[in-house]
Amino acid sequence: MAITLKAKNKIQTNMKGVPKNEGAITLQEFIDLHNDFIRDKRLKNLAQRTIEDHIYLFSFFTRWITKSHRFSENQYEENNTKQYLNKLIFNEYKEYMIYENYAACTVNICLRFIKTYINWLSKNEYIRTNYNLFIKLLRLTKTK
Repeated sequence: MAITLKAKNKIQTNMKGVPKNEGAITLQEFIDLHNDFIRDKRLKNLAQRTIEDHIYLFSFFTRWITKSHRFSENQYEENNTKQYLNKLIFNEYKEYMIYENYAACTVNICLRFIKTYINWLSKNEYIRTNYNLFIKLLRLTKTK
């Protein structure tokens, strides 16, 4: 974005070249930043089991997202369109797990790890939108 001074106290901006979704991250960036998230968690001395769970559950998410129609690993080559992160992706992921008959408890575990990662992205200012507001956990039924 270019900013030029036109006249006294008037500023004109040129928005050429600024992406339409400024402030949003692409799905590829969302996946790539997970390595930084894991590195940060290791520096905070989290239990090895917790870190392994983060890696495993995120790999489950990335396998789903790469198989879905929403994502292509060559997204920068296809029609020069980038697929940006949005709330629908998380709802579709939740819907997929429900459709595949995962237990509600398992779905919630997967979503909690994603929510933790999103909190980290938000705290470190990688994203502007807090997608956690749109990710709701499933109600668990009590068994006797």
